[in-house]
Amino acid sequence: MYLAGNDLNSFVKENVDGYREGSIGIVSYDLIINEIYDPNEKATYERYQLNPGDTVFVGSNETVSFPDDCLGFVNLRNSAVRMGIGFYSPVYHPGHRTRIFTRIKNESSDIIMIERGQSVLSLMIYQLDHHVEPYSGKYTDQFDFANVHKFESTKLPDVVRLEKAAKKIEDSEQSIYGNVMTIMTIFIAIFSIVNLNMGLFGKNMSLKNIMIYNDVILTGISLLVTLISVMLGKHSKMSTSMLCRITIVLFVVAILMYFLM
Repeated sequence: MYLAGNDLNSFVKENVDGYREGSIGIVSYDLIINEIYDPNEKATYERYQLNPGDTVFVGSNETVSFPDDCLGFVNLRNSAVRMGIGFYSPVYHPGHRTRIFTRIKNESSDIIMIERGQSVLSLMIYQLDHHVEPYSGKYTDQFDFANVHKFESTKLPDVVRLEKAAKKIEDSEQSIYGNVMTIMTIFIAIFSIVNLNMGLFGKNMSLKNIMIYNDVILTGISLLVTLISVMLGKHSKMSTSMLCRITIVLFVVAILMYFLM
């Protein structure tokens, strides 16, 4: 069974050197990073920039002594999972005494900063129903990054680039739609003005009325273009403001011509 609560608390205090009281949880112990090892540079760091696809090893601040009836399993903390960290860790056998060494990889498209004192991993303890022969392999009493090989960074899908491409396509579609609407509005305007004037001249209307009718048509067209611009967000705030002013001016001119001419 997995140790939890008071049983886990007792295990940590008896078998974990360098533990922190606040790191003891209900079913796991949150391991604290002591150092980061870059296998390609063969160097250790207290703070490290983990680029997308990069792999490093982290060593815990704690040293754990596993009794001959307990196993240790390392897991990612929830916050690390959400950051996009992947990990690879062995099972720690009964009788194993060691710091916890884990290989982690940045599987996200973002840069992740890790440093000494942080916690991205947790340790769960499983207690067997009987004692077994203690582990006696070459990695017992391991306190450094021994036998660590190079790891090439993996080329990961560029999520950011895909998101930008999708946004670009969306903007292009919106731009095309806006252009089509604008062209249709222009054709409607031309047809309306031509049709209106042909009808008005046929009725022998005065120049004043013809000018008022044309101004009203232009006001309606300007209002339509302004509404299209606002709905599609195609133009800047300054351009939209200018269209609004033009619409207002045309409307005011129509009223003045009607009452003053």
